[in-house]
Amino acid sequence: MFQERNDDWLQGVLPAEAPLVGVGLGGICEGWLPNVLLYMQAGVLPLKRVILVDGKKFSAHNHGRQNFRNEANKAEERKVMWGAMYPTLPIYAVGQFVDEHNIAQFIPEGTVVLLSPDNHPTRALFARHVSTLNNALLICGGNDGINKEGGEDGTQGWAAIYCRRAGMNVTAPLTTYHPEIAEASEKMPSVMSCMELAQAGQPQLLATNLHVGQIMAYLLHRYLTMPLGQALEVVEQRCNIATGEVVRFGIRERFADTVFCLGHEKGEPS
Repeated sequence: MFQERNDDWLQGVLPAEAPLVGVGLGGICEGWLPNVLLYMQAGVLPLKRVILVDGKKFSAHNHGRQNFRNEANKAEERKVMWGAMYPTLPIYAVGQFVDEHNIAQFIPEGTVVLLSPDNHPTRALFARHVSTLNNALLICGGNDGINKEGGEDGTQGWAAIYCRRAGMNVTAPLTTYHPEIAEASEKMPSVMSCMELAQAGQPQLLATNLHVGQIMAYLLHRYLTMPLGQALEVVEQRCNIATGEVVRFGIRERFADTVFCLGHEKGEPS
């Protein structure tokens, strides 16, 4: 049975009609989107509408690890597919890349974001932007992809929460513990050519993508439904699907400006 939801945390923090904005709708999205839409349709989460954002199109080589019918824009295609399953749930699609020119439009004050792009510059952009907001919740996921020369077999992934409340970092920014994000120097997808976009990214494993996406869905569900006064147990989780290893980082290990319990904040413990 689902835990009874608690809307109290939204009061004075997020707008009552705050949307869920999903950005980066490729492989990892396969893990979080079905679960989150199910939660929302069932009324488990205090979110009423979904905005899906991605400038890429599905292509034939995506088959085998991404679910789609038409080689169309990813946001539009996912809206059509999932809108048919959940016709009463407002789902909107924006077939654009998010960049420094439009991120304020897509991610205004008080937004809940699920971010699963295939590049670090986009993650860095979101981390920087969210750090300027008074209230926002960003849940980001990624994986190492398959890079034989670099010794990466695609079996490792991670998901983390970056939360801002009342102008303070409730959890550490993504760039604090992820230097690969902080030091990202590649081009943003919005300025890449079609050929560059086709060549960008690394091969990925479906199983890793699904696992990371499910962790993102868990973190969202846990954050929005945990009881008042209870500390957030996990703010980042890393996994290795080959070894079964799971590493979880709690709020004290990812300490920011406050130690967070739902319903109140307090200073750093002694």
